Amino acid sequence: MKKQIAASILASFLSAATFPLFAEVSFTQETLMANSGKSTVAQRIIDDEIDKFSSSSDYGDHIIDDILGLLWLVNNFTVSFDTYPYANGKYLSFAELFGSAPDSVALQDWRFEIESNAFIFPKKVWGNESRLEGILWKFIGPVIENTIYYPTGEWEDNNDFEEHPSELPPPEVAIDIYDTGRKYAGNVRLGGQISLWYTNPLSLAAYLQWSKWYGAIDCKGITFGLIAKSYPVDPILIEWRGTIQSLYDKYDVGTIYESHLEIGAMVAPRVEAYGAWKYTHNPLLNVKGHGAALGAKIHW
Repeated sequence: MKKQIAASILASFLSAATFPLFAEVSFTQETLMANSGKSTVAQRIIDDEIDKFSSSSDYGDHIIDDILGLLWLVNNFTVSFDTYPYANGKYLSFAELFGSAPDSVALQDWRFEIESNAFIFPKKVWGNESRLEGILWKFIGPVIENTIYYPTGEWEDNNDFEEHPSELPPPEVAIDIYDTGRKYAGNVRLGGQISLWYTNPLSLAAYLQWSKWYGAIDCKGITFGLIAKSYPVDPILIEWRGTIQSLYDKYDVGTIYESHLEIGAMVAPRVEAYGAWKYTHNPLLNVKGHGAALGAKIHW
């Protein structure tokens, strides 16, 4: 009886949390109970977790934690990716859990994308951002980024942080940016991500990176961020990234915040072109405000 109750609760959560991703799939108690007997790794995980949940004498005290944990396991361990967005319809698939995919669809447990864009914060800085981001297996993978900033002609008179003198960068930073041969600042960030939730309408991941500034600025930091992706309808893709960076040596100038919202379209197999709105709060560069970017990605 408890196992039937557990399956019923899980079915209700899946139906509510994933609509319309699984519009073609019936999340019922009977479906989960029947599938839990299959031999795949994902099905054994479901069977084990439902057994554990249903055999617990105090499951009522931890029902939310148990359901959320089970949802994460089912969602992340059973996801598969098409060869690139909209190659055969929906990008994300859960065929491992709810039946085999059509023979014409070659699903995989990994995905990657490499991109480059040109950006500008008017009258402040412009530059290039290059990224390699992906999933090595199901729900974990690398996030590697390199951004180069060049000052515009008006940067020298910029006073974005004039009202907060303590947040201004050290004087030698501004001087170095204009020194011969060092008229740029770069930021390379190395780290990884873990998926929090997958659906085609909205997927969310958290990432952590080690950060190194170079060029006119030499310091290190730690970056934490979130990545939200959406595949609403062919050929549109939407992505948002939010970043918080804290420096831990040399320059005590406060926290760096960044936001990046892009809308793209698949313009060829594996190729995406996009435009983006950007916001930065960067006391290290003495830049705070809105910007724009144009870029391209290759998916595989």
